[in-house]
Amino acid sequence: MTFRFRKKLSNHFRYLIIFGCTILYGAPVSYAQEIDSLWMLAWHAELDNALHNFEIVFETSSEELEQGEIEATWAHLNDYSQWDYIVGDYDGTIWQKWPNRDDMWELKADGNTTTISNRWPNDNSELIINYNNEIKVIWRASSFNDGNSWHIYRSQYGEFEFYTEFEDDPRDWLIYDNTIDELPFDIKMACCFIALYRTIKPFRN
Repeated sequence: MTFRFRKKLSNHFRYLIIFGCTILYGAPVSYAQEIDSLWMLAWHAELDNALHNFEIVFETSSEELEQGEIEATWAHLNDYSQWDYIVGDYDGTIWQKWPNRDDMWELKADGNTTTISNRWPNDNSELIINYNNEIKVIWRASSFNDGNSWHIYRSQYGEFEFYTEFEDDPRDWLIYDNTIDELPFDIKMACCFIALYRTIKPFRN
């Protein structure tokens, strides 16, 4: 597996930049007003040459930067059909609903189910994220067949973007979150996960 050369910033410096951008562009105030709230700022591969374990940087209502994690459960068996995550008080599992098919996934967390499915057959760039059959958003790549940038499309819940820190390098991702508090964390996790999964898949083959 090869990637374009990039100069990595120190984690501390990178997070200061992310935190500054969050203040500049506006993190969702509604989340910051709740005691147990958090919003994600970035995902980073734990190891440069491994795409099965990612650190998740998030900010809490106390304005402290903390770290969570998402990991392919059976990566040691070269199986990427199930992933487990923990981000602050949130934890759950994401898996393929049907064996050997990656066009439909389920995220299970705290008794809730979020489905991730292709909006159109054989099109991996546009998906429907559905939380408990109650809240639904369209998640799409900014350009067809280009996994560098993803966003929620025409949503009444606000803006949410997930994009590579360095073009064509799926090891580091940044997040712009300007959503309202009615949008569940599970939807955001599902959006980021499927964008990551679709983008890193060619690098695993």
